[in-house]
Amino acid sequence: MSRHLQHGHVPGSEDERIGRLLWTIRRHERFRQADIATRAGVSRSAVVDLEGGRAGTLRLDAVRRTFSEFGERGSIDVLAWNVRRRAVAVCEIKSEIGSIEETNRALDVKVRLAPKLAADRLGWSPDVIGRILVLAGSSTNRRIVQRHALTFASRYPSTTIETKAWLRRPTTTFSGIWFLSDVSPRDTTTS
Repeated sequence: MSRHLQHGHVPGSEDERIGRLLWTIRRHERFRQADIATRAGVSRSAVVDLEGGRAGTLRLDAVRRTFSEFGERGSIDVLAWNVRRRAVAVCEIKSEIGSIEETNRALDVKVRLAPKLAADRLGWSPDVIGRILVLAGSSTNRRIVQRHALTFASRYPSTTIETKAWLRRPTTTFSGIWFLSDVSPRDTTTS
């Protein structure tokens, strides 16, 4: 039996891919292994093993806790709030639509995080949450939305006009698309 197999490491395995993923995320977030271990409630050696492609040697709950430190942490492009109405709007801004599935999934995650984020940062929990997909008003984006009209209408049933109205008076849970036109700044130079 090879040394790698004896220590729970199988080159090219799913465990190795998981390890590379954790290392990449940790480095991107500028955390030390010890930071992740402390936050996740696992030993530093567990983080070392995980990054080393030895997830198979760890208990599943230790792996989950380690990754939950990063979990649903996607940054919210715009988080707007109305204290009087106890409402928050979670806005995903896209200049162009790539994967529709990924766009929807990412916004779902951000909407799930919004109540905790509002409680942590604003000191109150929202009664109303708006999900708004803000798209550049390009003809390409409009064609994509039209081509996938059923998908977009089921996820974001409200139009640009309805979205703007909701932002002025957020009274109920909401989901909509806002096509944002490209507005060039006015020339403010004087002669």
